[in-house]
Amino acid sequence: SRCLAAKAKQLEVERDEEDSDLSGRLEVLDLPTLIQAIQLRQKTCVIELSDIDAEIAFVCGQVVFSRLNDCTGEESFFRIMADNPAHFRLVTKPRTNERNIQLSTTKLLLESAKYMDERLCQTARTPA
Repeated sequence: SRCLAAKAKQLEVERDEEDSDLSGRLEVLDLPTLIQAIQLRQKTCVIELSDIDAEIAFVCGQVVFSRLNDCTGEESFFRIMADNPAHFRLVTKPRTNERNIQLSTTKLLLESAKYMDERLCQTARTPA
């Protein structure tokens, strides 16, 4: 928790007082850490990842919706994590009732790590 707070302080952010948005670069604070912070604080918000045309929505700290381009649901969450986006914008707007994620946030993070490992193994096995 202290480590997470220290990383958050290191993050270069821009505050937009009108929408109470938070934005920054994910090279200082990675996406899994940001997601864990939202889960820990039980926030309702949306992470917008404009560099890859994606969004992840939370209700009370749990991921309830994910979209990457035309892909939605858990598969889109795994792809977002694997794409390693560079910038984020955290918007405190409420999400519509649309839900396409059923797994818990912790399970999603574990499954996304597994997805990335499997993807890395497939790449390593593919001859050049």
